[in-house]
Order: sequence, then structure tokens, then C-alpha cells
Amino acid sequence: MKVTQEGLSKSQRIQMYDVIYKEADALIKKANPCKFKDGKCAEARRTGKPVYFGAPHCCGACRYHGKNGCRVKSLGCKLWTCSRFRLDYPELCIKLDELQKLAYTLDIYLYIRQSKRYAITRIKHSTYRFTGYH
Repeated sequence: MKVTQEGLSKSQRIQMYDVIYKEADALIKKANPCKFKDGKCAEARRTGKPVYFGAPHCCGACRYHGKNGCRVKSLGCKLWTCSRFRLDYPELCIKLDELQKLAYTLDIYLYIRQSKRYAITRIKHSTYRFTGYH
């Protein structure tokens, strides 16, 4: 794939979005960090409290969340991790952070709770650069 000074073309952005999403999805499926059971993530079961705006898991309040999980490819959501996830799976988070940096480097903005179509049609602010977590 040839990248010019102007950045990626729309078709290249779509292709890279899919590549990064697929890699992140494979990492998360392998580790199963949320450990869903009875509609609740591990953190909600541990605390006995809702974890996100009254929902029993982070995705629960999203309009794209259905009975079988997410109905869209949201790279922003796929690469997002809660604080419990970060504590329990630091090595996985490092890999996801690397994918996040790659997306930002390629001008693929990571919108949370938005579809792939929405994300690839938006241009990120040129002054924003991902610097990692501190």
C-alpha cells in the first residue's frame, strides 16, 4: 500500500480500519478479558454494581449493542479498555495501544460508539497526535 504526503485515500483507510479491527478482535477474543456471564462483565459481577450509566457492562448503553453484541465495527470501542481491563491484562493493553497509535498515525480517528462508516468519513483534527497513556 502506497501512502502519500496527503495521507491515505478513502479506500486505503477502509482497508486499514478493517486490518486493525481484525487484529484487535483476535487479541480480545483470545484473552476474553471481559468474561461475560449472565449478561454482565467480570467487573460488574465483582462489584455487584452497574459499570456504565446503569448498564452491567461498558457496551450496554450503546445504541449499536444488540442481543449478540455489537452490530457495527467500531474500532474506537474495540481498542478502548476499562480500568479493570488495564489492571488485569497489561500486556494485552500494550498491544491494543500499539494498534491505537497505528490508527492515529494513519489518520483513522477512533470514535467511541460510532460505526465504521462514521469514523472513516471524518477527518481528525490535524493538531491532535496520540502520545500514549501516562
